[in-house]
Amino acid sequence: LIGRTENELGAELESLQQRYRIESEILEKSTSKGVKEETNIVKELNAWYESKGWDDIAFETGAAPGNIPRNKTGDVVCHIDGNAENILGIEVKLDKSVALGDIETENVFKNQKDTAWSQLIETRANRGGSLSLMVFDESTAHQTIKNACDGVTYIPGIGMIAIVDKARNNYTNLKIAYSLIRDVVLNFKEFKVDNQLLTLIIKRVIKDIQESM
Repeated sequence: LIGRTENELGAELESLQQRYRIESEILEKSTSKGVKEETNIVKELNAWYESKGWDDIAFETGAAPGNIPRNKTGDVVCHIDGNAENILGIEVKLDKSVALGDIETENVFKNQKDTAWSQLIETRANRGGSLSLMVFDESTAHQTIKNACDGVTYIPGIGMIAIVDKARNNYTNLKIAYSLIRDVVLNFKEFKVDNQLLTLIIKRVIKDIQESM
């Protein structure tokens, strides 16, 4: 009996050790993947700015907290037109457990589980700026994100979501979303814009761009 118990405990311990190693490898790959993607996005954006002749600049925030103490939300910060006051915070999410969420039915401030809604609001608050942007990858985006976002979508008064295709090195949707936010920041900052009208304009522009591609 004692021998059998020791064997069973040994087998269970070995199983736990194997599971720990596997989970550690998955976590390590996921972390490095996220860091690499943030770097890729910054390089992609800065190269694109240069090709457009813009003075915009994008940079990684790394482990630096923002306006909220000890909060690192907002992986990338962009200075639109080279102006440090024209800030756009970008949150990069490759974790498919991050669902869209719904501000009408959920308390995005008290719910401890991150959603696209809560992360967009948090990014804007932490990094500054009037709007924020969230980037997902086609292969890992949560189904609720895909259902709500045909590549690019605008969430009124909060920001935008873009789905890129990293496997094909296709960042077109990121550039579409950025261009729209850039136009809003540069052209509508001097006066109030009707939110419903702005939503209709952005949706129409997104539709026209996608149909022309």
